[in-house]
Amino acid sequence: MRHFYRLVENTPQGALMNALLQRQDSFNDTNLAGVQELTVRETGDTDHRDQAGAQEFPALKQLSLAVLQMTNGSVLGRSILMRIEPKITLPFGRPLPFSTYAVVLHAGNGAMLLAGDESVNIRSGEIWWVDLAAEAHLINKSEDEIFLLLVDVRIDP
Repeated sequence: MRHFYRLVENTPQGALMNALLQRQDSFNDTNLAGVQELTVRETGDTDHRDQAGAQEFPALKQLSLAVLQMTNGSVLGRSILMRIEPKITLPFGRPLPFSTYAVVLHAGNGAMLLAGDESVNIRSGEIWWVDLAAEAHLINKSEDEIFLLLVDVRIDP
């Protein structure tokens, strides 16, 4: 596979998902119908700052930092938790000067990542590197919501 790499599988997410489901009012609507987000960390031109999601759910920041550590990254960039309703296709944004990792907190059967000419089924507890240089999408064909934490990490050569 050129556009995906599964970094981790079977990470326990039960306690974090329970907290998120109890505080669903923390999510903000986006300009895409059926997609909500919670910003954990935002990037600026010269700095990176924690946002409300890191304060409300410290486990999201810890999970983002764990991805940074697992990948031997040098800088933690943007971290955004996305909640995607069933039967939604979500295009990923532009490629950044960061590597992007998708931490799957919850996904039902029929949840997929697509990039270029490749696709992978995703499951709860997995962490995937996604090549955003290829046109990438998340497709939720399941009957359940997907909770996905996108974590950007700069990895210096």
